[in-house]
Amino acid sequence: NNKLPPGNRHFIIEKNLAALIIHRADREQILDQYLRQQNRKTNTLRTWFNSILNGQFTEVSPGELVNYIKTNQIPYTIVDEVKKEETSFIPTEAEIEFLKDPELLELIDSEFDKKIVGEKESRLSIFINGCGKYVRNAKISSYNLCINSKSGAGKDHVTKNVLKIFPSSDVNIRSRISPTTLTYWHAGEKDWTWNGKILSLLDISNTVLNCDAFKLFLSDGTFSTVVIDQKAQDIEVKGKPVVFVTTASASPNNEALRRLPFLELDETIDQTKAIKKAQAVAAANGISLKYDKTITEALSKLQHVKVKIPFAEDLVDEFPDEHLIMRTHFSRLLDYIKASAALFQYQRDIDEDGFVIASTKDYDIARIPLKKTTSNPMMIPLSQKQKTLLAECKKLGRFSAKQIAPHAPFVATSKVYDALNKLQENGFLSSELEEKDSSIRPVRMYQYVAFEIKDIPTWNDICRKKGNKGSKENKEIRKNKGIKDFLEVNHDSMISPISPISGFVY
Repeated sequence: NNKLPPGNRHFIIEKNLAALIIHRADREQILDQYLRQQNRKTNTLRTWFNSILNGQFTEVSPGELVNYIKTNQIPYTIVDEVKKEETSFIPTEAEIEFLKDPELLELIDSEFDKKIVGEKESRLSIFINGCGKYVRNAKISSYNLCINSKSGAGKDHVTKNVLKIFPSSDVNIRSRISPTTLTYWHAGEKDWTWNGKILSLLDISNTVLNCDAFKLFLSDGTFSTVVIDQKAQDIEVKGKPVVFVTTASASPNNEALRRLPFLELDETIDQTKAIKKAQAVAAANGISLKYDKTITEALSKLQHVKVKIPFAEDLVDEFPDEHLIMRTHFSRLLDYIKASAALFQYQRDIDEDGFVIASTKDYDIARIPLKKTTSNPMMIPLSQKQKTLLAECKKLGRFSAKQIAPHAPFVATSKVYDALNKLQENGFLSSELEEKDSSIRPVRMYQYVAFEIKDIPTWNDICRKKGNKGSKENKEIRKNKGIKDFLEVNHDSMISPISPISGFVY
């Protein structure tokens, strides 16, 4: 918190500060605060981090710090005891080995088999969105997801069991929450922030889905205005969580649709059979499998990081431009890439500014949630009701609102025109007025617009299309085989941030 005395060399402080914070969970926050306070334009501790990791020194030097403090007459206090939980941020050898495993995502997916039957793409999509909690420079509205399937499909079961792999202290799950409760949740708590947290609302109602308070959790809003004792008061929502909602009968308005990609679970007969079989096996054996503690603990040691995507420009021409929603969805794709890079931060390069550098593998991983939530070439999010209505429109080909109504009992009669107009606005239907002998007024006839969903290209597909290896920057990043100058720690030489000098506070 203090500006270092003028005229003094900073190497003593920076050398020992690097040793103290290198494995701390709040390393980036401490580093940012230090660099701002000292008016540093670049990360001057990076050289010391590398020296530690190369074994040039591994411990804090109490003598150097004591002499520095005495020479500059800096007030300090000594803490008698160090709380046990302060060591919880240090990754163990097993956790480091896990986080450095090239098959990291596959190992996590295998772990989901303990609690979830099938649903490979769905559970990975939820997990990758959840990893957005580790990204510090994502667009605020990117990490939102609605799991929208029929009642009994297992939406809540899948969502809850994916989120159980994250630190429980960072996951907030509620069922049937009200707009009022959502508005006042953690309001007034001085040190509370939603940043780095996950919010999961199960079986959410349309009232909550479309209320103003919920919009703040989906976007970059800060204040919700409520009336208390006939006076308008602002309630502050601090930070932005990763948001998951589950619903069987959602009717989101256009604003919510833009901010919430929709994901459907497997509702096939084969999936039902597989679930029944798994339930029978569990009942016969009388066991309940738990996630490997090494995995859940390792994920709790990941840092909140900033990410750069050196090959981002190579993706621009690969996705459609026809609809404004792509301004949101392309940004979401980039942030999915960042979420993957944050998960693999122990295997990615770090630049001189402290950014994790995404690799093209992160793009291929980002395809998973993007593909799972894409139901049309324009990548416009559609609820399950809209998809079902569109399927009925396809069967009829050409029809009036009156003709489609019997085929869509899930849409209220008074809402049929609105539902069809929404589909037309997004380019799925066309319409024209037509004279009918049976009607005094012209009848609006709708026409289904045929489209083909093309697979989202892999990175290899993009390279083949371009006839090269992508941008110059990406040629280098394709060589990325993991961190060599950051957190490549030999466990035997790993320094402990809890040393005698850690009791000094000034």
